[in-house]
Amino acid sequence: MQNTQELLHKFSNLSEKAQINLLEYLETLWEQEKESFSKKKRGALGSWKGKIKISDDFDAPLDDFKEYM
Repeated sequence: MQNTQELLHKFSNLSEKAQINLLEYLETLWEQEKESFSKKKRGALGSWKGKIKISDDFDAPLDDFKEYM
């Protein structure tokens, strides 16, 4: 909350041109945040259904590990 109050105080003491520039910069940051968030967003449940195939012997022991078993 302290940061918000400090930001509003400093913003209100800027010239109108500086306020406009700052608002444009904030809009740019906002768009970057939205893009970053949307890239992290995962698909809905079941969206990969039918796109990935796991072989029938997926759980079978690997020959490379026979001496350890």
